[in-house]
Parts: sequence; C-alpha cells; structure tokens
Amino acid sequence: METNPQSQEQYIYEANFGNYYDKYACMCGMIYLAKEWQLGGYVRLKELFDQGYHGFARKCI
Repeated sequence: METNPQSQEQYIYEANFGNYYDKYACMCGMIYLAKEWQLGGYVRLKELFDQGYHGFARKCI
C-alpha cells in the first residue's frame, strides 16, 4: 500500500536484511496460518481473521 518510492525501498531492505527475530515471529505466524488452512481451508482462515489480531501470538505458540 506504500506509494512513496523511498519508503518502498526501505521496506524491501528491511524485509531482506531486517532483524532476524522480527522475521522469526512472522515465520511462526505463517506456519500457524498454513496449519490452520490445512485443517479448515479458507473458512478457517476467515474465522481467524474475523477474530482480529489480539491474542494471535498466543495462538501461534
């Protein structure tokens, strides 16, 4: 959604070279969502997204 070219470049740089632990948390979330998708498909993902982000990290653990 970012339209500023300089900000876009910064986001790309951080995605490639950013803090490992920030990426680790993101990877854990992606693995959790992939598992939930396997169990319940898009319906399950919609349920999770409808619940919002509060408590998401606790679900991933």
